[in-house]
Amino acid sequence: MFKIIFSIFFAFSLINAIDFKQENFKISNVTEDTAVINIGSLIIGQSGIVVHNFKNNQSIILTSASVTSTNEKTSTITFLHDDIIKQDSISNTNLNVANNDTFVLNHMYNVTLLISPNFQTYNNILKTHSNNFIDSELFSASLKINDNATPTKEDIQDFAKANNIATIYIAIKNKLYIIDSLTFKVIKVKHINIKDQSTQVPFYTKVLNIKNSFFDFTSLSQIEDYDKYYENMLKDN
Repeated sequence: MFKIIFSIFFAFSLINAIDFKQENFKISNVTEDTAVINIGSLIIGQSGIVVHNFKNNQSIILTSASVTSTNEKTSTITFLHDDIIKQDSISNTNLNVANNDTFVLNHMYNVTLLISPNFQTYNNILKTHSNNFIDSELFSASLKINDNATPTKEDIQDFAKANNIATIYIAIKNKLYIIDSLTFKVIKVKHINIKDQSTQVPFYTKVLNIKNSFFDFTSLSQIEDYDKYYENMLKDN
């Protein structure tokens, strides 16, 4: 498990355009894989980080976790036991999660990758949301470098993890799907007014001629229908 020492800077609350505020909660009833937080009515699939705070105002991220059950008063989080940041140069620790550690719900939810079918939709979403959108050209450039014209859920998650992106926005028809990048669960669906019905594959980008490798026999050669492709990606979530 990758455990990373950070200063207290991430404790400041950030609010994104869809009201997923970053909040801190003390955890209790800790087991090897789960803990409880005193807030209810959350969304299954919301995620965050578990933090241990030291007396010298320093903090350490122990692991990430996601909401796996919730009622009116409390919610259960399950530890994901995964590398939080792909960075081998940062020191590890053997400290385990314990009662009274802090769960930072919706950690970095304002950092977002937007996948949209055309420029008008892309531009309208940027104008109407205050998130810190990571330039999608970076994602499309990585796809081109890796000869990947048909990005999978795992491809999107790997890019998000490598770039500290916590939420994915995918525009399909007249809906904007807000997705937690760690769990890939849809945490909100928002109606949007899309006047331009045109689509570009694999998504709107200025990077041209993204193609699959000639030797890749497992992938589609190209996405035939933008809407159906991403609807099927989200179907199980």
